Amino acid sequence: MTAKRISLSLAISGLFLLVPGAYHSLSIKLTGNDSSAALSKLARISLEHLAAERTATMSATIPDSGQWERIRRDWGDPGYLVAAVDLKGKTAFCFDTLGLQVDVIHKGNLVPVETASEPPYGYSAACRIIGVSFRVKPSADVFIRASVPAQRPMPPGELVLLAYWGAATKDRIASIRQEERREHVFGVLATIGFALIVCAAWAAIRARQDQGSANATT
Repeated sequence: MTAKRISLSLAISGLFLLVPGAYHSLSIKLTGNDSSAALSKLARISLEHLAAERTATMSATIPDSGQWERIRRDWGDPGYLVAAVDLKGKTAFCFDTLGLQVDVIHKGNLVPVETASEPPYGYSAACRIIGVSFRVKPSADVFIRASVPAQRPMPPGELVLLAYWGAATKDRIASIRQEERREHVFGVLATIGFALIVCAAWAAIRARQDQGSANATT
């Protein structure tokens, strides 16, 4: 096989590997960093502090960054959940058992809230009422005012504000992880493809040099 044919074969093989990898990299929607942001705590106060003060307020600005725009574009616009959780981030406590009362305030007005029964992704619960949910627009400034009865003991934990994505979150997280595994495979293939194209270019240059040398000797 001549050097020219070798160069052409390497270039074609490289393109077959490089193009799918590059296309997959450009088409991937969300990453693990995005899912971590979507599941992060937007605000928190300790239950110990709440028990001592009986009333406490936490504030948050609903995220509206470029990252959150990507998340909402793929997952939709979530509601928001106020829940009491343990410090390990595994269990959502029973709201009614703790005697928690929560008001959500935006621009000086009370925001309508609903009883939440489905624990957020990653948490378990042994009761029907795990918090309250509400909806506001991105970039809204909200204040969460919580109160508990006097002398009511609180377990070690936090009152947190989370995006409330619903039951489909598990499948969404699994899809992102699967896409990241594919991304790794396609990345390796793209690297090999690029290396083959470089080799093809080198072979083409050598072929021209050899041809030039042959012409010079004749």
